[in-house]
Amino acid sequence: MFHLLETAVNIDSGSTDKAGVDRVGVVFRDFLQRAGIEIHVSPLADHGDCLMGTVPADGKGFEAPVLLLGHMDTVFPRDTVAQRPYRTDGRMAYGPGVACHRPA
Repeated sequence: MFHLLETAVNIDSGSTDKAGVDRVGVVFRDFLQRAGIEIHVSPLADHGDCLMGTVPADGKGFEAPVLLLGHMDTVFPRDTVAQRPYRTDGRMAYGPGVACHRPA
């Protein structure tokens, strides 16, 4: 998950940067598809495309469908990644749009 986080964070994807948000979308789409999750892409002309991942109920562990919901923009302007790329410092991870604590 930290590799996925690093990959996504190191893509400039400000709210109005369609190309950047779409690159983040490809990263998540590929990750989720490798995990066996069905993905539907809804293209948008002026903003990053929307992804919808579906994990259907299977009666073996998933008793109900699972909805994946989030956003793929970091809100930060272009070139922020060049100034502040993903990095870790001990058990903390930093970068545009992220500050998280790594488990011990």
